[in-house]
Amino acid sequence: MRYSEFNTITEGGLSSGVRYNSEVALLHSFAGAKPFDPTDIAGSFDPAKLENPDLVFKGIEKFLVPNYNEKIFLGWGALGKKYQSHISSKLSSMPAKFGWVAGANAGPVADVEFIGNECSGVSVKDAGGITLRNLTPKALGIEGEYGLDVFAFHAQEQYNKMKTAIFTDVMALAKANPDKRMAPLNEKYAITYLSKEDRYRCEGKTTVEMTEEELLNSVGKNAKWQRVFGDWFQANWSSKKQYAGPLYSSIAKTFEKVIEDSLQDRDKLVSTLAFEDQSYFYATPKSLYFVPSVKDLGDIKIKSIKYGDADGTSQKYLAEIGLPGSKENAAIIIYIRYANGMFETNPTVRIQGLRNPEHIGWQKLV
Repeated sequence: MRYSEFNTITEGGLSSGVRYNSEVALLHSFAGAKPFDPTDIAGSFDPAKLENPDLVFKGIEKFLVPNYNEKIFLGWGALGKKYQSHISSKLSSMPAKFGWVAGANAGPVADVEFIGNECSGVSVKDAGGITLRNLTPKALGIEGEYGLDVFAFHAQEQYNKMKTAIFTDVMALAKANPDKRMAPLNEKYAITYLSKEDRYRCEGKTTVEMTEEELLNSVGKNAKWQRVFGDWFQANWSSKKQYAGPLYSSIAKTFEKVIEDSLQDRDKLVSTLAFEDQSYFYATPKSLYFVPSVKDLGDIKIKSIKYGDADGTSQKYLAEIGLPGSKENAAIIIYIRYANGMFETNPTVRIQGLRNPEHIGWQKLV
C-alpha cells in the first residue's frame, strides 16, 4: 500500500492559543452555565460539574485568557455540543463531572477529563498532522549515553565530520563579516566574529567566546551555545545537506532494525501508539473517534518499517501496524528530530501522522 493512499486524521499544535481555546471551549460545552465570558470565568461554568473548580478557573485565567480567540472558541463550543450526543451514546450517558489538564504536557492523553468514568476523557486536536507521542530515542530501543547526541553515539566519526564542516562554514561566514552579529533563524541564537580578539562569540542559552581551534575541538558533544550552528544548517539545508549524507546513511538501517525489534514488544507498541488503561475520545474539527483501552485492544503487531529518507535534519521512518493476517493496516511516521534546537540538545522522537486508525481499533463516530 502506498502511503499517499492513506486517509489522514489531523490535529492541533499550531500554537498554545489554538490548544487552550479548543480545550476550554470543549470543557465549557460540557460544563458551562452561560455563554463564556473571559472576564467572568467562574460565572461561565457550573462549578458542580467541575472537579476542583478553583484550580480549573486559575488555569483558564493563566493559559486561555492571554490567548483567547473568540472565533476558535465558538467553533469548538459548537463542536462540543455536536459531539456530546455521540459521546453520551457510546458511554450510555454523559459524565457528570469534568476536569482540565491546563498547561500540563505529561500524563494521560485526555485534555478534557471525565471524572469517575471508565473513559478518561477527550484528547482535543485542532489542525495539522496527528502527534501520538513525544518520546526519547531510548523508548524505541535506541541506546545512547547521557550528554552525548544519539547520532554521535552510533556514528561518532560521521557525526564529527558533519559538525566540523558546519562549524567551519559558519565561522568563515562570521569572519567575512567581522564584528557583525549573525542570527540565522532566531535572534536569541547568534555568532559574532570579534576581530580584535580573533575569537568567536556564540550566543544561546549560554554564551561563550572561543578561538577557531577551541570551537572545532568542541564538536564531539552538544552544548546550549551551539544552536546557532544548527540553526544555520537547518536554514541552509537544501544547499548543504551533503554534509549529513554519510551520517544519515550510516544510521538509517541500524535505527530501522532497532526500532522494529523494539516495537515487537506489545507493551512498547501500544504505549507508542498512545493506547492507555482507560479508553478515551479523540476530537478534531471534522471527526470524533473512540480509542479503546489496552485490555479491549486486538492483537495488533508491527507489520513493517522502512526508512523514509531525511526530512530536513530529521530522520523519518514509516511504519505499518495492524492485526495478524490483515491486508489493511494503519500507519505512523516516526521522526527522530532536534525538537529543542540542533546541537543544543539531544534529538527526541515524535510519533505522528496516524493513518487508517480503524485498523488498530479506533472507532469513527463522526
